[in-house]
Amino acid sequence: MASIVKTIIRTIDRSSKARARELRQTENLYKKQLREYEKEKKAALREQLITEKQQLSKIKEKFEKMLENSKNMLTKREARRKEIVKSFIENNFK
Repeated sequence: MASIVKTIIRTIDRSSKARARELRQTENLYKKQLREYEKEKKAALREQLITEKQQLSKIKEKFEKMLENSKNMLTKREARRKEIVKSFIENNFK
């Protein structure tokens, strides 16, 4: 009777150890998949940031070019006004 109980206990113990081993393997696999997912997510985020940075750089360049054109236009306009005033004074007050 005692040997049967010992055999049953050993069988249960082996089964528990096997189940624990399966659970550890499953947990390790899950952790590995999680690390891979996080690595892929970081890479995708990095790519997205690079793309956004390039887009912002292009927008900044366009804005700076537009600002420079506006400054040039204002400078030309101011020079033209001065020229008109100068010619008006020369023509009417000499």
